[in-house]
Amino acid sequence: MPCAPHTGVQFPYKDGASQIKESEVFEVSLKGNHSLVILEGHTQPFRNTGKPKVRIKAEFEDKTITFHAALQKCRGQYMIIFGKRYHKELGVFPNDYFQIQLLEDNSKYGMGMPEELEAVLQSDKEVADIFHSLTAGRIRGLIYPHNTF
Repeated sequence: MPCAPHTGVQFPYKDGASQIKESEVFEVSLKGNHSLVILEGHTQPFRNTGKPKVRIKAEFEDKTITFHAALQKCRGQYMIIFGKRYHKELGVFPNDYFQIQLLEDNSKYGMGMPEELEAVLQSDKEVADIFHSLTAGRIRGLIYPHNTF
C-alpha cells in the first residue's frame, strides 16, 4: 500500500471555524532516518483543508528552522519527511527529542517563491504564461533548487 498525502473532510471546531492557523507545540523524535510521526490530533486541522501541505517550525536547544512539508498517511500514521539537511540545520540526531509546530501553508506553490524568479515572471509575460501552464509538481521542481541555496 503506497503512502500518499491525505485529504480529509470538513471538520468544524468548537467556535464554528473550519480552519486553524497553527497547532500546539509538541515533542517529536526521528522515526528511522528521515521521518517524523505526527499524532493524528495535531494533523486534523491541516488535513481538512484539501491541501496536505503545511509549514513546520522546529526548535532544538537554541536553533529554530521553518520549512514546507506534506502530511502523508502511511500504514495508519501521519508522517512528514525530515531530511538530512534539516537534521544538520537544527543539530539533531536520531535519538534526540525536539519541539515542532504545524503552521498553515498559505503559499501559492507549497513553498516560498524566490524573489529572482518572481521578478522574471513579472517582467516577461510569455515566460509567466509558460510557467503557469505547468503542473503543480513541475512548478515546485523549478522553484525547489532556488530555495536550497
